[in-house]
Amino acid sequence: TRYMVVDCGGGTVDITVHEITDENGTIKELHKATGGPYGSVGIDLEFEKLLADIFGTDFLEHFKNKLPAAFVDLMVAFEARKRNASPFKITPINIALPFSFVHHYKKMKNTTVENTVKKYNSKEIKWSSQGMLRLEPSGMTNLFQPTLDAIRMHVAHVLDTCESSGAISYLFLVGGFAESAILQKSIRDAFSDRLKVIIPQGVSLAILKGAVQFGIDPTVVSSRRSRLTYGVGVLN
Repeated sequence: TRYMVVDCGGGTVDITVHEITDENGTIKELHKATGGPYGSVGIDLEFEKLLADIFGTDFLEHFKNKLPAAFVDLMVAFEARKRNASPFKITPINIALPFSFVHHYKKMKNTTVENTVKKYNSKEIKWSSQGMLRLEPSGMTNLFQPTLDAIRMHVAHVLDTCESSGAISYLFLVGGFAESAILQKSIRDAFSDRLKVIIPQGVSLAILKGAVQFGIDPTVVSSRRSRLTYGVGVLN
């Protein structure tokens, strides 16, 4: 049985392919661990780009440099909404802006946050009567899209590379970012016709548990793929 592990974390996504070689569960590595900077932090960067588009890059950089703690508070508020984002959600998502953000924006730009959001004139983001940014579900999905596209492209590349020597039966989606319902749906929609997508319980701990089990019994991995090529001699 061959399977792929897609480990989606905050900063990176790591992909490998294994084959179970005997009834004891010993595995052989078929494809060296590969990946890229496609973790959930990419969604944070897209949110920052959105704020820069609305309020100006100059103001956002000023706010980050002058009031870093308030900027962290803003990103923590966004993180909570990001974690709960769902492809099936139909109600808008409210994101609270710190008072210092609103105050400094008015002081620096001589206009209000509310007027600027209205002037931005987007269907996906509004200013609520409660004094919050109101992001439509489609707007949140758009923030995920560049990261999702990169993950799907990389998974497809590894699948195409490995399936030339035999079919891969399962894809295990694990890691902290794998808790995202938007990511889960994206992977299922893209690859369910090629293999069975499995999302284990406790996805954020799956890699940690595997590392502990490997530490207890390293013989569970019978062979690995070399990360580099090694020269053993030189011919004149």
